[in-house]
Amino acid sequence: MTIEPDKPEIYAEDQIWLDAQIAGLTFGHCLKAHRLCESWTQDETAQKLGISKQLLSAYETGRKLPTPKKAYEMAEKLGMLPQAAVIAVLNDQLRQDNLPLQVELAG
Repeated sequence: MTIEPDKPEIYAEDQIWLDAQIAGLTFGHCLKAHRLCESWTQDETAQKLGISKQLLSAYETGRKLPTPKKAYEMAEKLGMLPQAAVIAVLNDQLRQDNLPLQVELAG
């Protein structure tokens, strides 16, 4: 007989709330949160990405958006989930254009 560790139950309402919170995250928020979790300065992160500190700041604040391809490459360099970075950029673009659409990862 094997004993499985307790698995927390996820209720539909909780999942809906969580999905809405994640959908609201921007590429910039994700990028900055990752940088802060790694305890990297903007200078260090910009150097890892091969971009200027000013461009990194523009990405983090949402003043500029990278292309989906650039977001993928940045995420790979920083150890982030590339698929999530691309989805965040695409959703940011949709919000900028005031389109009532949202991209989600199929699974």
